[in-house]
Amino acid sequence: MVLFRSAYVGREALRPPLARAAALRFGTRRWRKLPDSRTVLFGHYWVRVGSRLIDPELGDGGEQYRWGRPIGGILDPERGVWSDLPNPPDPGPFEFGTGVLTAAAGHYFAPGGWVLDATRDNWVRIPELEGGRVSVSGRALASAGRKLLLFGGATFDGKTPDGRLLKSVWLWSPP
Repeated sequence: MVLFRSAYVGREALRPPLARAAALRFGTRRWRKLPDSRTVLFGHYWVRVGSRLIDPELGDGGEQYRWGRPIGGILDPERGVWSDLPNPPDPGPFEFGTGVLTAAAGHYFAPGGWVLDATRDNWVRIPELEGGRVSVSGRALASAGRKLLLFGGATFDGKTPDGRLLKSVWLWSPP
């Protein structure tokens, strides 16, 4: 078991909230502190892939937080080694790493963005539904093996002030 933490900081902080971790050895019932990372602990999207734990979030805190450090990363808790995400894409504004693909499953945290294929250490972009022409929120998502299943949500196209509920289902199969 691995426990993650960081200092809570706001936008005025002078230091980034670097990820810290400790691993529990069940046989000895003792915690072992792991080395601090140079990765900012920003989210809670860790996925176990073999002996590694992967947080697929992209970015570096940029102008908003002035940290200039990666947000996502990889931890090998047995060896106590942190590493950067492999081959990150050049994300545009508001694009994030939103999932991890393993040989058997997809782990998705949002209905769009980039997914790290951990079997090949490359990134796959989830295609935009509606081509980005319509604002949609509240889609339910689930993994179906490696596939991403999206259902419903509400569209806000400016014609109806309260939005319109959607009853469509989408299934995306990664390459």
